[in-house]
Amino acid sequence: MPFYFLALAPSESWEILLHRILWSLMLCGGVLLATRQLAGLVAVLREPRQLAGVTVAGLLIAANWTIYLV
Repeated sequence: MPFYFLALAPSESWEILLHRILWSLMLCGGVLLATRQLAGLVAVLREPRQLAGVTVAGLLIAANWTIYLV
């Protein structure tokens, strides 16, 4: 791990966080497409309570990543 962080030293923590978010989004989207599970995503987006839960979980993960990087 120390070599990994040394390689990332020229980047700012927000840039690393943005990359993590974008790459995770693309990976999850690819998995949903490959497994043909997009209907589940649409169902979550249509239910306000489930959408709120997923949003809170996403914000907590982003906070965790930010605390880890800073």
